[in-house]
Amino acid sequence: MNSGSGFPDMSNAYDKSLYKKIYRVFQEKMIRINESVMLGAIGPESETDAEARFYREIGADVVGYSMVPENITSVHAGISFAGIGLITRELIADKMMEDERTDLQKIKIQKENLNKSLKELGKVISQILIKI
Repeated sequence: MNSGSGFPDMSNAYDKSLYKKIYRVFQEKMIRINESVMLGAIGPESETDAEARFYREIGADVVGYSMVPENITSVHAGISFAGIGLITRELIADKMMEDERTDLQKIKIQKENLNKSLKELGKVISQILIKI
């Protein structure tokens, strides 16, 4: 294992060749995939409206509590990394203010969407691993 630098170069943190294979599998299965900029935050906690606006302002499309630390660790160790994330809620401050649903209602919807997605995601991951 490569002990790496204490401050690894994160300018090419994600393996582009792995992403090409992932895109191909998603296209073959006709599943929509979006590239995005992920901001890693300490969680789990919901952002304030001001934080959500700030994250958007600095270019974040999504906020996550995992995947970013795993990516940094992988780069530090010299391991290729590609991430696939399931977005469970929007990061749009103005829409957040309009959202009348309770946290329990949001969690219920997120769980339903996750259960639907996990079935298909398992198949996709199997096909990605075959192509690697």
